[in-house]
Amino acid sequence: MGEIAERLGIELRMVEEWRNDFEKVKTSTVTIPENATVEVLGKKINEGYFGRFKYHTITHSIETIRDLVHGIANRKEEDIVSDIMKEMVRQAKSYLKFIDDDTFELNIKIFNGQVIEYSAEVENSSEKELSSFVDFYRNLIGAANFVSDESVVIENSSIDIFVDIFSTLPFCIKQIGIVNFQDIHNCIIKDIPIDSKWIFVIGENGYGKTSLLQSISLGLFGWQDGDKNLLENAYTKIGVEFINDDVNIVNNLWTPDFRPIEPLACYGPSRLQIQSKMSQNEVAEKSTTTYGLFNPDGILLNIESKLIEWSIEENVRFEQVKSLFKEVVPYLADIIIRKNKQDDYEVLYVERAEDDDTAMFEPVPFEKLAAGFRSIIGLIGDLLIRFIRKQPDVKQLSDLAGIVLIDELENHLHPKWQYQLPTLLSKAFPNIQFIAATHRVIPILGAPKNSVFLKLNRSEEKGITVERIDIDVANLLPNSILTSPIFDMDTIRAIANEDVGQLRTEATYDEVVANDEIDKQLRELDNDPSQYPALLQE
Repeated sequence: MGEIAERLGIELRMVEEWRNDFEKVKTSTVTIPENATVEVLGKKINEGYFGRFKYHTITHSIETIRDLVHGIANRKEEDIVSDIMKEMVRQAKSYLKFIDDDTFELNIKIFNGQVIEYSAEVENSSEKELSSFVDFYRNLIGAANFVSDESVVIENSSIDIFVDIFSTLPFCIKQIGIVNFQDIHNCIIKDIPIDSKWIFVIGENGYGKTSLLQSISLGLFGWQDGDKNLLENAYTKIGVEFINDDVNIVNNLWTPDFRPIEPLACYGPSRLQIQSKMSQNEVAEKSTTTYGLFNPDGILLNIESKLIEWSIEENVRFEQVKSLFKEVVPYLADIIIRKNKQDDYEVLYVERAEDDDTAMFEPVPFEKLAAGFRSIIGLIGDLLIRFIRKQPDVKQLSDLAGIVLIDELENHLHPKWQYQLPTLLSKAFPNIQFIAATHRVIPILGAPKNSVFLKLNRSEEKGITVERIDIDVANLLPNSILTSPIFDMDTIRAIANEDVGQLRTEATYDEVVANDEIDKQLRELDNDPSQYPALLQE
């Protein structure tokens, strides 16, 4: 280690610190995936350690193969630029019945984009059919690699950057590349730290905040959600590099090795409507993973059905979820499950007074809660259902992990709640990365440490562009943040103000009131000198 320190020109103590921390990571934090080696590259950015996994081969299971072939078969030929891929679509359609056979098992090993071997269990198909399909799959991979010369935005994985190695997230974004999506002509966002629990997207109205969130969801989840096509423009190219359960993934839209992230939740600006307990199937199409981010009439999954079920079963989940809601939702004192006059179970919410923890209001159903309460309960309830489905073995809710996209985070919320929400959500879900668009300064004041700020600009020449703003907001007041490059306000002076000399510069309104009282007393003394102490009158 002494030789390493000498070559790098640093103290031996620093090299020993690197080694000790890396040994901790190897034994307790990082699981090295199959067919990969780990390469630790050093310590550079913000004194953070960084490294990366290097992959040699990947194996496509029958589930992956089915997803890929169905995805290719469902593409519209008129939206495809390449003649090679048009032929692949036609062939993929012809193999759907073959691969959907429940008795069919197949694993195909890929190395550097090439099929090198496969293993199969065939009952209702001949060896000839199997061989023909593998040849097709080999050509599909090869064709996609050929087309990828035109469609790949992110070619290689990047190094991991972080400030605190023990705060890195199991699911998080590392870089984003977007070409020709709506009014985003060409942008690349690199070097996003993997311990950033919050990424804030900021920009003026009409500057593309929703477009950026939508493009991120496409890069994470793909261009199809259920039977809905989210993207019709074949000239759009989107790439996202992300950590997926501690494994590094590079996704490029339209490529065959695209791997959608599992624990993902996406929310549009409207988050007040939840599924009816009696009609979940009827509104299922409006409750898919990405629907609410692309459509104004999205419906949230109904946590109340699960609360009733867990309560009746005396499942530990009921108390866990109730405790979480009480922790995150301001002034929520209790959640009660009871039968109503129709002998049906119902969920009731009990609020407490803001200034008296012992004063409770009458229990009310969800629809009678204020919009802010409904917005938070609806979002968190939907998130819990989606992530518990994907991670059923998780014992504690705080262990749920994934990525959550939220458009217009501040909607329906009082500034006090806007201020608290980022920290409260990260405390309740420490393994989830939140990516949120906002117009307001208050959520920025509540940003946890190591948050990332992406500012959107727009011009006729360049379209929508994205700029990373590296500002530490921890010690800034709202006036400094509003006039910083994050919001670009020239002044925060009230429009009604006519005299700059009358502007109040106190930090809080209490100080304003106190100073006004002092001024009042001084004026009274000036008008009636007899009130001065005798000593001062002399």
